[in-house]
Order: sequence, then structure tokens, then C-alpha cells
Amino acid sequence: ENNGTLSQLFFACEHELRQTLFGAAKKLGSKFQGIVIDPSAPIQMGQVTHKIFNSTQIRHDLLVDEFFVLAPEIDNTNSVSWRMTLLELFRTEMIQFDPALHIDVSFDTYGIELGIF
Repeated sequence: ENNGTLSQLFFACEHELRQTLFGAAKKLGSKFQGIVIDPSAPIQMGQVTHKIFNSTQIRHDLLVDEFFVLAPEIDNTNSVSWRMTLLELFRTEMIQFDPALHIDVSFDTYGIELGIF
């Protein structure tokens, strides 16, 4: 039963985010040029984001052909975080242009890392 509740919550979150994204694109009157993954977002938000943008139709409807993805990290103690994994999934599974490059910029003094695709 707990898995059923989690599935319902996941579906509700996915539905709400999808509606929010389509509403924002309609309000702007254009597609999004990029995605910024909030450093405070939980992994579940990354899973929902991946599920939504894994759809070719949704990507086509919401993103320009040559979009970017930013994944800032603050005080990342993991060698590879879920944000960087999501960034890599965008680069390898969802690209529509070539070359698709992944760049990591680190500011060790401040404990900040920025992944860019």
C-alpha cells in the first residue's frame, strides 16, 4: 500500500510540474531555451523531471531545438550526484543536436560545482 501511495504522489507531482511548465511556456509565448536544476531540489524532483522530458513530444513542445541544462551543486560530497547523472541523461538520451558537450566548472574554494550541457 505504501508503494501505491508513493506512486500516486509521484504521478501527482509529475502532472503538476507538466501543467506548470506548459502554462509558463504559454504565458511566455515561446519555448524554453534551457533548464536549471535547483541545487536544493530533492532527487524525486529529478526523477519527475527526467520522466517528463524523456518524452520526445514534450521536449518538442517545451524546449527549443538546441537547449541547455545547468546543474549547480553546492558542497557536493558525492563523487557523482543525481544532478550530474540527470545532466548526463539529458546529454546522452535527449539530445537533438551534435555535438552535445558536458562541461564541469568547479570552484573548490567555495564548494561549488556547475555542470553544463
